Amino acid sequence: MLSVKKSNESGDYKNSNEKLDVLLKADLTQFADIKNEALKLKDFNDESVKKEEIAQAKKEARPKVAAEAKARANKVETYRKQSWYGMDEDPSFTWDDAYNTIVKVLGKEDDTFFYNGRREVFMDDDGRRYYSIWTEDPNAANTADGTIEAYLVNDDGSVEPNN
Repeated sequence: MLSVKKSNESGDYKNSNEKLDVLLKADLTQFADIKNEALKLKDFNDESVKKEEIAQAKKEARPKVAAEAKARANKVETYRKQSWYGMDEDPSFTWDDAYNTIVKVLGKEDDTFFYNGRREVFMDDDGRRYYSIWTEDPNAANTADGTIEAYLVNDDGSVEPNN
């Protein structure tokens, strides 16, 4: 038990646990105090090992998260330098392209789609370009009844609801 405690006190919790596992496999019915102490020490070691693993995982994740954030920022900055940025349309991804995509994907009639007064291209946090296109029920008397839905039509051809 002395070498188990020394391993624990030195912070070598895994080694301490290995020794405890051997000890706890033995018949300790006549040594209840030793068994209880060993179980408490094992619980402490397990918790310490878990904390070390979490700390290590966080340490390893920081550079990855920072690199992903930097890559996303670079991508957005690259888009902002494009000639189309802030313009009504990107010549390689026009509002008409987005309109045709949404008609194809949603399978709706052309007259149910309209634009919100601005045909400008937008950009999300990941640097994807999109247009906001709205659709409404052409039979609705007004738009106050919730018949309008907005969709994002991305430059990769995907369509998603704009909630």
